[in-house]
Amino acid sequence: MTNVLDASTGKPIGSAAPFVVRTVNGLKVGFFGLCLNSEEVSPDRRRGLRFLPPLDAAGAASRPYAPSASTSSSP
Repeated sequence: MTNVLDASTGKPIGSAAPFVVRTVNGLKVGFFGLCLNSEEVSPDRRRGLRFLPPLDAAGAASRPYAPSASTSSSP
């Protein structure tokens, strides 16, 4: 999960990668998981976890792969 962190380390739970990038037919595709609402997870299962806002976490995970302004073409 991109937006669920271990509260004590600040790292993704289970030392998992927050996202993966695969090449599919020559195109790089990124995959990441998000937990949309921490309230849907019972309190006993949330213990020791920190939930980041899903859209913020998605933006941070995808930012390194977004085209930069210097490489994008102008219309």
